[in-house]
Amino acid sequence: MAWAAGALGILVAAGSAPLARAQAPSVALRGPAGADILPLSEVRRGQKGYGLSVVTGHAIERFEVEVVDLLPNAAPGRAYVLVRVAGLGLEKSGVVAGMSGSPVYIDGRLMGALSATWSFSKEPLGLVTPIEAMLAMTTEPGSGRTPPVRTTTTGGIDGDLLRSLVLPVEERVDAFRASLEARQPRPSSQGEGLLAPVSSGFPASSFSSYEWLLRPLGGFARLASSGAGIAGVGGGGPASVARGKSLPLEPGSSMIALLVDGDFTFGATGTVTWVGKDGAFLAFGHPFLGWGDLELPVATAHVASVMPSTFQSFKLSWAHEPAYRLSRDRDPGIFGFTDRTAPMVPLAFRFEDSTGRVSTRSLRLAPSGKILPILITLVGEAGLTVLDPAPREKTLRFRIVLDGPDGSFVYQDVATGPRAKELALLTASTLAALVVDSDLAEAKITGISMSFVSEPGEKRARIVDAALRSRTVAPGEDVVATVRLRDFRGGESARVVRLTVPPETPDGKLTLFVGDGGTFSSLRMSLDPAEPRTLPELSRWLSRLTPSSTLGAALLSGGRGAATGSGTLSALPPSMAALLAGSGERLDVSQRILAESGTDLGLPLAGAIRLDFDVEKPRH
Repeated sequence: MAWAAGALGILVAAGSAPLARAQAPSVALRGPAGADILPLSEVRRGQKGYGLSVVTGHAIERFEVEVVDLLPNAAPGRAYVLVRVAGLGLEKSGVVAGMSGSPVYIDGRLMGALSATWSFSKEPLGLVTPIEAMLAMTTEPGSGRTPPVRTTTTGGIDGDLLRSLVLPVEERVDAFRASLEARQPRPSSQGEGLLAPVSSGFPASSFSSYEWLLRPLGGFARLASSGAGIAGVGGGGPASVARGKSLPLEPGSSMIALLVDGDFTFGATGTVTWVGKDGAFLAFGHPFLGWGDLELPVATAHVASVMPSTFQSFKLSWAHEPAYRLSRDRDPGIFGFTDRTAPMVPLAFRFEDSTGRVSTRSLRLAPSGKILPILITLVGEAGLTVLDPAPREKTLRFRIVLDGPDGSFVYQDVATGPRAKELALLTASTLAALVVDSDLAEAKITGISMSFVSEPGEKRARIVDAALRSRTVAPGEDVVATVRLRDFRGGESARVVRLTVPPETPDGKLTLFVGDGGTFSSLRMSLDPAEPRTLPELSRWLSRLTPSSTLGAALLSGGRGAATGSGTLSALPPSMAALLAGSGERLDVSQRILAESGTDLGLPLAGAIRLDFDVEKPRH
């Protein structure tokens, strides 16, 4: 069995998702236009009535309904009404994905919302969610405002995600994927579901490429990857068609809950079940994402056509301008308000190809901490697929910026080879997860920018050797080394690195470290292992990461140090080291950086070398 909505098509256990309470305006327990409610206790086999839905354009039309029987406990704690539908071509197409929420009336009284059907059914049968269960959402206390949604419960920032950013480049993609999969919220579902996606600007391959990341959206990935719901209007860039303003919501109106809007659009279509006098509305008859309270923009839909299918027919729709908001996402359906639309996070996408030609896209994303990292990856994949003519073997420079009220979180790097795009996109998703999906002080992203520069072909180099000009250097003088590099085709080149030994350095041994940017960042982390505990500390921590294209050099001296909270103390005297050891602090910092430098080579670099030398004061 599959839900028949252009929302998630999954049979959801009643009450299986934790319900955050939110204030809602009081609403009268009557149907629209004075229609009374038909309680489930008065539903009988053989009763006949009608339903309302849109199959073309935005005109609400009537179809016929006959009660076949009641299905008590069809889901835990939930009864449904089994119905047979007719008219509007439903005898041929069956119940259509996108009809979920279509109000069903018996003798002029609202019985409930058409919400589910069966794939490959030979008859147009469906299930109706009783209106009493849906109306219960309208009486919950609270303001109707959605608190930030978080999935992390262990406190602070996810250390595994944090450390994955400084792994060797060749290990990062798999580490990103493992960490992101482990954090994914699971749909509150007893089975597989169907979604009739509404999208424009997205190639079907964008969904299939990241089906594993899109699992929290239930059956979304499978249908979206098949091209179902892909429409070329209402978004997609400069040539998109003007969408027009949303129409007033009425029972039977086709509506779309939006996750992405702008030059690309993406969401799920369904049908409005009930509209209260104060502008509150109910729809779908089943969950959208099943995540409790989350505020998303809602728009009315233009239905271009019903696409018949032997598996599951669906509406092909596109969204008008968003005007309303979804506020509650519960087992019996979704509940929202018509007072305003919901805010979204703006995203600026910029792409530059090897000729210097620049293309941009302007987008808005749902702000929920659970879904924002997923959407960033999805729109990034779509943008690069549409705009990047380079083959799979490419070199990709990327810069990701997440803006917040108190500053920005910035990450930039360069990737090469067949997994360059995947590395760039999963880096963006990881960065977003670190910021919005943590238990730190409330994280709010006010803007996102993604910038990519692409060149065809793989470009990389490796450090193969290094030699000191002199193994004895006086304080205040430069230590100089020649570093030999070899590119992936076997060509060799040399670079000179130079660092000044601080004048106050005592006689003894020092180490010159030379390495790629990732290894250099790992070195910094090992010498300053304390993890950030606040968002400003996370911003500073990210600012110290070095792109993998950097040839980094550092002077290292020995010394005892301790990680204390979110900071590291180095060059401690023995008495202080003993005191901190007694307090339980780890004394695991055995070196410190005296000087450092970095040179961008313009291509990914790998390898590291340590060279020891002596510091001696001149003898007079």
